[in-house]
Order: sequence, then C-alpha cells, then structure tokens
Amino acid sequence: MKKRDLVLIGLGIVLTIIAFFLDNIVIAFFKLVQFDFIDTLVFIFGNFVTVLLILFIIPIMNKKCKKSGLFFLSFLLSILVGLIMKLIIFRPRPSFVMLIPIFGLIDYSFPSVHTMVAFSLAITASRYLPRYKYYWYSYAIFIGFSRLYLGVHYLSDVIAGAFLGWLLVKLVLMLWPKY
Repeated sequence: MKKRDLVLIGLGIVLTIIAFFLDNIVIAFFKLVQFDFIDTLVFIFGNFVTVLLILFIIPIMNKKCKKSGLFFLSFLLSILVGLIMKLIIFRPRPSFVMLIPIFGLIDYSFPSVHTMVAFSLAITASRYLPRYKYYWYSYAIFIGFSRLYLGVHYLSDVIAGAFLGWLLVKLVLMLWPKY
C-alpha cells in the first residue's frame, strides 16, 4: 500500500471514532428535520434497486469496460463483509427506528451496508469512468445522507461504511491487480 493509503486508513479510523461521540446529536437533528419532498427523494434514490441499476448500467455504458468483474466483486464483498461485521458487533439501530425482523433476524446498525456498497461502487465507477467521478461520489454521499435522514443508522455507521467500502476496493485491487 502507498503512504497515501495508510494515511487514509488512519483518517477513516479516527473519523469513525470521532463520529461515535456525535452519533446522538446527529440522530436528534435528523429526527427534527423531516420533509415530504426529501422523503420521496430518499426513497427513490436511496435504495438497493437504484444501486443495482447503476451496477448493471455502468459496464454497459462503457464499451471498453471489459473488467466489470470489479463492480460485481465490490458489490458482493461489501454486502458480505458488512453483514458479517453486523453479526459480530451487534450494534442496535437508533432507538426510535421500528425494527422489523426478517427471517426471524434483527438487523443491526454497524456498519451501514448501503453506504459500503455505494462507496465501493463509486470508487470502482470512478476508476473506469473518471469523467463522471463527481456524480458517482455525490451519489454515494447521498446514500450515506439517506441512512442518517431516515434514522436507520448513526453517523459512525455511515462513516465506517464509506471507509470500509473504499478499503475493500483497495484490497481487491491489491490482491487482483488485473482489475
């Protein structure tokens, strides 16, 4: 890894730790500011269906992109690592969120898998289509914002998700440089 990457790893860890101290303040803020228009935007653009569409559209848009395996690998690793971490850490979601058990399981909060997937795909998309990198990162930030706005994640969950999404792509590129 490059020195820059090591600095970013340290920064990701420090920001996640700092965010733990701000979690309740951020949750309280977003609990106060709810608007119908933003609710609609968050619902439409903040779900996995949109991410899946982007996952399949980007390789098609870029005919030169024969290495689209990185998209799928980033997507699958983000989900897998995120779910394993949730089952190890067991951090409950913010208290005012109504938890609905799926298949008898309660979903936990840390890290935000939505944010992990969004950032890993944004980094991957920026690698292949750098001209649109600001769009990809804006979308990933929006996904993180949506998790806070909906009150389903703490700030530290979102920051850790963004950091881990970046880290997973870096590790994949280190282990399989052909991508």
